[in-house]
Amino acid sequence: MRKIYLLPIIFFGILSYGQTGGHNKTPKPTLNRVSSAVKEGRSEQIKSLSMSGNAVKASNQPQTLSVIINGLVRQMMIYNLGANTEMNPNFPQQGIMGDYYQWGRHDAVATAYTDPGSIAGWNATAYAPNKSWNSGTEASPVKTLNDPCPDGFRVPTHNEWESFDSSSSSKYNIGSWVNTGYGGAANFSAAKIYVNNGNTITLPAAGTRVYNNNGSLMWRAVNGYYWSSTEAPYKNNIQAIAITFDSEKIYTANAPVRTSGNSIRCISQ
Repeated sequence: MRKIYLLPIIFFGILSYGQTGGHNKTPKPTLNRVSSAVKEGRSEQIKSLSMSGNAVKASNQPQTLSVIINGLVRQMMIYNLGANTEMNPNFPQQGIMGDYYQWGRHDAVATAYTDPGSIAGWNATAYAPNKSWNSGTEASPVKTLNDPCPDGFRVPTHNEWESFDSSSSSKYNIGSWVNTGYGGAANFSAAKIYVNNGNTITLPAAGTRVYNNNGSLMWRAVNGYYWSSTEAPYKNNIQAIAITFDSEKIYTANAPVRTSGNSIRCISQ
């Protein structure tokens, strides 16, 4: 009898995620991350992955959802920069926390797997200059070479973060939140959920690497800190604007010191 071979069929543009029941195993670091360290030279091949028992399809292109920003439909990446893109982006765990970046710098200064203690050689005083991530204006941003987002994407401006927040129809919390600065170092479950343009965007409360404490981790599961490309309007030129949140409030114009290590979520150019 002649054998019949069935070829796998890949359906492009279809992406599904399975919900897991808990943190049974600590995920290992992976090189399949959306970050500046791996965005160059990656294979063009599309491959089939398995996650939480469900088949998923992934490619070298960033996975995005359509959101409304300033009245326009834009694409927002569904993962923090540096996150493990084989994991469910809406189920907070260590692998989707992503990397930590100082403002205006191209390379990450820590990952989700970096020890929460101090980091040797931490840069606490060399502040990136104005225009480091946006050589244009707030209304017409221009991505610079220092911007760590993949090709076709960039760090949002303050105005864009503010519009994303105000254009979202719903915002709510998931996971277990804490209220002490160091109490959540091993807690990867807390996140803020945005519903924008009918799509769900999950922003993990990954905390911050503290600028004046040798980059030690604080406020994980207490706060989320997401850089914009916008400088803070202060004469000292050592702060930049970030959208931050806790379990109760969202602050669209916080101004961390530029040498803090915070999360990045990219949008389409």
